[in-house]
Amino acid sequence: LHGDVPTFMELPLARRPEDLAGVDAAIVGFGYEGITITSPSQSAPPTVSRPQPGSVYWRMGADFAPDSIRRHSLFYSVHHNRGYYPEIDPDLVLFDHLTAVDYGNVAVVVEDTVETMRRASQKVGDIVDAGAFPIVLGGDHTIPYAAVRAIVERRESRIGLISFDAHLDFSYTPDEYWASNQWPQLIEETGKIHPANMVEIGIRSNRNALQERQLAEELGVRIYAIDEVKERGIR
Repeated sequence: LHGDVPTFMELPLARRPEDLAGVDAAIVGFGYEGITITSPSQSAPPTVSRPQPGSVYWRMGADFAPDSIRRHSLFYSVHHNRGYYPEIDPDLVLFDHLTAVDYGNVAVVVEDTVETMRRASQKVGDIVDAGAFPIVLGGDHTIPYAAVRAIVERRESRIGLISFDAHLDFSYTPDEYWASNQWPQLIEETGKIHPANMVEIGIRSNRNALQERQLAEELGVRIYAIDEVKERGIR
């Protein structure tokens, strides 16, 4: 892809939409960090300089995640065993049954969130248009907005959503796109996601505003806090 970054699992690289023809799944990287935490109650856009590493508010780096994931994916290179992972299935050889490619990265415009989301939706949309399953490597939690939107825009029927996260992400701030309001934006803008068909699993931590929980519950979202998951078991 660039520098010493390999493709995911050393899969073939798809450079153009035409290269997606006939594949079952495609990886796309969306290295986007939409907000900088500057204090316990204040966020700033991605163009603002970041806190120094080691700062109590240093929680940046999601924009570098796709590169890091790809580098570590070398341990699962398709050139080693074509996708045989006995810890998952003692008999399955994954890539005897499906074909997959790496479709590179979304070209992020740091100072223009709307354009970045448009580019991301187009990139994911290329995969959906080819009849393949998109697997998106983030990035912060702004990225579901663009990815899910690309999917629902190409469907007539509604979809359900399952989110594994610490945070509810139900901040209601219309016409803004950041990592805590993607669910209300998608519900309101697409009309193809009914809150009763949405589940949030693993909710925890003190960075969940009370009004976010109230909004999610009033809309009918099912919330499983982490203690309920522990008590009942993930199955």
